[in-house]
Parts: sequence; C-alpha cells; structure tokens
Amino acid sequence: MDREVKRAKNVPRAAGAAPQPEEITSDALSRLLGFIPAETISIYIIALSLIPSISGLLPQINAFSVWVCSIIFNLILLSPLIYLATYRKTNPNSWPSQKDWTSSTFLWSLIASTIAFAFWALAMPQSPFVTGINAVLEPVFSLLAVIISVVLSLLDGIINPKTS
Repeated sequence: MDREVKRAKNVPRAAGAAPQPEEITSDALSRLLGFIPAETISIYIIALSLIPSISGLLPQINAFSVWVCSIIFNLILLSPLIYLATYRKTNPNSWPSQKDWTSSTFLWSLIASTIAFAFWALAMPQSPFVTGINAVLEPVFSLLAVIISVVLSLLDGIINPKTS
C-alpha cells in the first residue's frame, strides 16, 4: 500500500529540511511585493495585457518598453502620490513641508519601491522577459530577486527601525 505523501503549502517543513528553489523565489517575490505599491502592480499587469492588442498599431511597444515606463511612472508619479495620501491620512489638517518631502522615509520608499518593482517584474514566473531566448536568464532573475529582497529588507530595518 504505497501512497505518495505531499506536503501542504502551509505546513512547516521538517527541521533541517532544505527549502525548495520555488519556495525561496516565491518568498523573495512576496517580500519584494511589500515594497511595491499595489497600484504600480495593477497598472503594470494591465499594460502587459494590452501589448498584444496595441502592438498592431504601435509596433515599438513591447514588454521592455512597458517595464521601463512602469519604473518611471512609479518613481516620478505614483510613489510621491501614495506618500502624500499616507501623510494626509495621518495628518488631515496639514500638508507635508519641504522637509517631509526630503526626509529619509520618503526618499527610501521612493528608491525601495522602484528597485523592488524592477526586480519583481523580471523574476515573475511567465514574465515577458523570460520568453524565447531569455529563458536561460530565468534562474538569474530569480537569484537577483532573492538577493535584492534580502538587501532591501535589511536596509529597511536600518533606515526605518521599528519601534516597540
């Protein structure tokens, strides 16, 4: 009576058991998502889904151009707007001063979200960058996502220490 035993996703692995590469990558991608505004991800996914229909009209639009535009959009427009909305939510009767806009918290969130988005988009399974000739780069993108998520998490602990 041989039965195959499969471990459920939420059950912890046995002590000393090595994590599978897929688990490491998905954990790294989850940590990267913590730095990225949900609006950036939504707009990026919508833009990627529009590429096939737009490419007939504008052949120069491809996955790479959407990726670059998304990074620029996040850096220039979306992160400052999210910071402003968060500030106004906690301080409803005031606007951020110039000092607030140049604070380490704001600058860190701007830089971290942009870097996290760039590597998250590259490391996603079925990413448009991993098709065809770039398929050999999939493990490289996954490894970079793991490294970047660790580095960003460590830097976040230094720049924005959690106070108890």
